[in-house]
Formats: sequence, C-alpha cells, structure tokens
Amino acid sequence: GYGSEVAQGNVLEQEEQQYLTSSAARRLRRKRAQERAATGVSTNKPAAVGEVTFSEEMCGALKVQLESGDRVEDAVARVRGQVWRLSRHPVGCRAVQAALERCSGYEASELAAELRGHVLEAATSPHANYVLQKVITQLSSASSNFVAEELLGSAARIARHRFGCRILCRLVEFYAKRDTTQQLLDELLAEASDLCCHAFGHHVAQCVLEHGSEQQRQRVAAALSSNAMAFATHRHATYLIESALDYCSEEDQVLLLQQLAHPATIASLALHPFGCFVARTLLQHAKVDTESALAHIRAIKGQLEQMKHGQRFLEELGLALPQSDVSDVMSESSEFAHQAGQQ
Repeated sequence: GYGSEVAQGNVLEQEEQQYLTSSAARRLRRKRAQERAATGVSTNKPAAVGEVTFSEEMCGALKVQLESGDRVEDAVARVRGQVWRLSRHPVGCRAVQAALERCSGYEASELAAELRGHVLEAATSPHANYVLQKVITQLSSASSNFVAEELLGSAARIARHRFGCRILCRLVEFYAKRDTTQQLLDELLAEASDLCCHAFGHHVAQCVLEHGSEQQRQRVAAALSSNAMAFATHRHATYLIESALDYCSEEDQVLLLQQLAHPATIASLALHPFGCFVARTLLQHAKVDTESALAHIRAIKGQLEQMKHGQRFLEELGLALPQSDVSDVMSESSEFAHQAGQQ
C-alpha cells in the first residue's frame, strides 16, 4: 500500500546517502523534498479524495497544448483553480506561464489572483518564481501589484535569495515608479552597502542603477563611495562600480572618480583579478587622464604578464606580448619559483 511504498523509498534513500558526503546528502534531501512539494506528494499521507494530481506527463501535455494554441480555453479551464499547485511543479510552472500569455487580460488576472497569499513562498521556489516573474512582466500594474505588496517587510531577505532576487529585479525593471515598488526599494536601500557585496543582492542593486530613479541611484552610489577601492576590488561589487560610472549623475561619478581615477590607483586596480574590470572602465571615462594611467600600466606590464587576468587586460588594451613571448615569461617565472624552493 501507500505506507509501505513510502517506507521502502525512505530506506532506499537512507542507503544511498551512506555513500555520499554529508553536504551531498543534504543537497539530495533538499532536492527530493522540493520534488515532493512540487508534485504535491506527501511522505506522510496520500492525496485527499478529489484532489487533482498532476504528473509530469500531464503537465507537459498541458504546456504543449497552451503553447500550440490548440483548444486554449479548455487548457486554461484545467489550469484554473490549480495555479498554485502547478506553479510549484517543474513542468507545471511552464504551463501556468503559457496560460498567462495565451488567455485574455481578465482571465490572466483571475489566474494570477490564485497566487495571493503565496508570494513569499513563490518568490523562493525554484519553479514558482518564474510564474511570479511572468505575472509582473505580462499583467497590468493593477493586476500584478499584489506581488510587491506581499513582499513589503521582507525586501532585504528576498533580495539575498537565489530566486527571490529575480522578483525584485523584474519589479524594478517594469514598475520602478510604482508606489509599492518605491516602498520596497526604500526598505532595501537602507542596507545598500551589504546588498552591493551579496552574491544575489548585487543583482538587485544593478537593476536599481539601470532602472531606478535618480534618488535611488544616488543611494547606491553613496554606498559605493563610502569605500570605492574596497568595492572596486570586490567579487560582486566591482560590476556596480562600472555601472555607477555609466548610469549615475555626474556629481555621483565625481565622488567615485576622486577615489579611483588617479593613474597609480588605476594601475593598482589592474593588478587585481576583480579590480581590473573597473580599471578598464576608468580608462574609457572622459574625465580620466588616460595617457598617464597607461604610462603607469606599462610600468607594471611585467607583473601583469605573469597573471592570467593581467594578460587579458593587456590584450584588451593592445599592449600584450605575442603568445610565444608570454609563454616564455611564464616559464621563466615558474623556473625561478622552483629554484627558490630548492634553496
């Protein structure tokens, strides 16, 4: 019966995990938990009587039917009332997205309304987050505003989430001027400095620089200007420095340039694996003394030639050695290090 099947599955899962590292076992458990949640399968009890169960094949057929335009009304009728359930399914979420694209604006609003009360969970779901993104990009402001409303109070947490950051990015791209989005950004930009350095949060900061208001851009720029060199050499924040030099006001750019545009500073940035991207952007900026900066870079050319990122940087500037000469330099450097180790 159902109970024995679950018990057998649990035993097999435990046996399989004996041969995995602890971290791999945790990933496996999370993956299987997500799969069970997506398909509506519970490890404790069977589906309730009358509850619709969607297999991968059924979801796939529904998706194909909607995308092909064949009997769309029938397909939408099957989605209606099941939006939240389908949204958590790896294939079902695609069927919901197709339904939102195919049906009328009024019908799409009705389908989207089934996600009310589930936005926080959907934003962090590996599958439902795509449905939320489609709601934002496909529906009118009035029909999609509930997404931002339910995120209020959780903006910082969602911005730092692998999937949640995408929802905030879409809101900024499509509805940056909407009151609820403005409230979300006010909440979020209170932590701008930390956001700029976060693996996922920096994507939201990037969207603010590209699509936000002048005041919102200024808040990101102010955070970056608090220690421009540290941000310029940070794995994630380095891209934001580049964007700020493109999208921010002249005044905000000057604050960054005062810390970064000195020729010696640009050369120092070129030596750094992340700072070199900012160095390249600075060399193209109208307010930078490019000739002096290039002179400093030529002075450290030997150091750059011994680094992979340095070689690429020199190639972009047209200062690279022929490949055979670079190989000789690297070989000599390796031989010297070897000899030093023997002494």
